[in-house]
Amino acid sequence: MNIGSASKVCAVFGFGPKIGASVARKWASEGYKVAILSRNLEKLVAAQAEIPNSKAFCCDVTKPEAIDQSIESIESDLGPIDVLVWNAGNGVWKVRACVRDCRNWTRTDVHHRHSLCFAK
Repeated sequence: MNIGSASKVCAVFGFGPKIGASVARKWASEGYKVAILSRNLEKLVAAQAEIPNSKAFCCDVTKPEAIDQSIESIESDLGPIDVLVWNAGNGVWKVRACVRDCRNWTRTDVHHRHSLCFAK
């Protein structure tokens, strides 16, 4: 990781090979230090090597305490977060009434409740 002289910080929670990677590259190209966060450390380390001014942080956003710990680590290593991208979660492409699986509550938590944990 070579952070260089970038002064502002962008954190991309829910980094992945498509949206997360595109967003991280865009903010890096704008001169930001970019924190990339995902549960998969191997994926993050590979991306960190490819995206300038980026640093990998492992984070499971289904655990609010992990969000808090990650924010502390980012701010300690890179500085205060100026821009947040909340790209965490996955989807269930069914009508809500047809979804009877309690795992959907975890998805709802990640998309809504845990993003509010970050916002505090």
